Amino acid sequence: MMRVNLQKISYSLIIACIIWFPYQDLCLSFVYRHFPSPLLKIGLVGKELCILAALIILWVRKALHGRHFSGQHAELVSYVLVTFCILYVFVTQLLAADVPFFTVATSFRSSILPIMLFLAGFWLSPTLPQVQFILKTIILISVVNVLIGFFETIVPVSVFWNGTLDLYGYLSNIKGLQTGTGREGGFINLVPGNFWAFVGLRRMAGGIASPLALGYYLVLPIVIAASQLKILKNQNIIILLVVIGLLLTQTRAAVIATLIGIFGYYLTRKSLFRLKINKRWLLVLVSCVSVILILTSIPIVRDFLISTVTAKESSAAGHSEAWEQSLQSVRETLVVGKGFGLAGGWAATQTGSSAAGECAYLSLMYQVGGLGLVIFLSWWLMIVMGILRKRKRTANKYLRELYLSVLFINIAYMFTGLFSDQLFTFTSIGHFWLLDGMLLSLDNTTMHQVGLQIL
Repeated sequence: MMRVNLQKISYSLIIACIIWFPYQDLCLSFVYRHFPSPLLKIGLVGKELCILAALIILWVRKALHGRHFSGQHAELVSYVLVTFCILYVFVTQLLAADVPFFTVATSFRSSILPIMLFLAGFWLSPTLPQVQFILKTIILISVVNVLIGFFETIVPVSVFWNGTLDLYGYLSNIKGLQTGTGREGGFINLVPGNFWAFVGLRRMAGGIASPLALGYYLVLPIVIAASQLKILKNQNIIILLVVIGLLLTQTRAAVIATLIGIFGYYLTRKSLFRLKINKRWLLVLVSCVSVILILTSIPIVRDFLISTVTAKESSAAGHSEAWEQSLQSVRETLVVGKGFGLAGGWAATQTGSSAAGECAYLSLMYQVGGLGLVIFLSWWLMIVMGILRKRKRTANKYLRELYLSVLFINIAYMFTGLFSDQLFTFTSIGHFWLLDGMLLSLDNTTMHQVGLQIL
């Protein structure tokens, strides 16, 4: 009788999701161009179904092996947080019965997304070669995204995004986004308004079809590739390419988060101040400075940067005003939230709600209250502390470098949550939550399985 390897089946599903996350909108908008059917909405939940299937298979595997609880605090709090969010689905029906159920469901899904992905990675209990393969896949996906980005930024949107593809029709009719005219309506020239910077320059959207999502996605692979881990051949060239892509997305929070991750990593290693200059961080630094110098040679870009730093630029001022409005809106939810579907990205795109929309933490607090936010932050802190403990308990240099880089990736993404709700999206940082779970369940004794290098 053939034995079924449930771990490998789940691993394959997770790999499929990692590949599908960034290219969902690109692929579905292409299909929509040729087959504009409402049935494509099924494709929107494909990734959720794959992750759910992986979770079910892994739960069965745990049950068959008699493993019910690992002892990791982050896993226990995951169950508490999911239960808490489920209760708030019913709270929404009591406090905000007029909110469409689809909006409630999508907001609920976004809120538990980090937990679902973390548990999928954690229950997988991958081997180190499997983690390595996932890291390689993420970095290669990043390269492909940037290469697509170079192409799509120089081709008119009418030729590619709404020619070869039908991004406008897909986003408006399948994803249900508001498509009014002007920046207030969200679309310019039949593509999302954030495809353009406020100085009129096109921002790189890549295969993800979103400059904002692409910027946040690239934080993880850049920090991993810029670390002392040998993952791919020609890794320095890859770093240069992906860093340029990040800068061309013009996603300011993602650029700052990347610098936090890289410099935090090297400052902690103390190699930043060694006499022998490290090629990796120097390459990132030089490429950043070079692109910035080239861009600032354009007067309109230079004026934009000056006005941004001085908070006079309209976007910076708008973010400041949105933050103030978000703080005012959460004063009523210090303990009890107002329910799902009333804040966050999905609420804004489907109902026009702008409550607590500037910050992921305030958005979550508005929906599930201050208590829910405390549970979420405690859960994330336990993940960070768990990774730190695993680094302290292993003497293996490779694992220590891997844990350290991911530790600062966590800190970098925590920073981005102050300015955006991308923490709760698949395309932006779904790969990050999966990797967190995998590393927390990784066996420190598996190093002998493959030959690994520290630069």
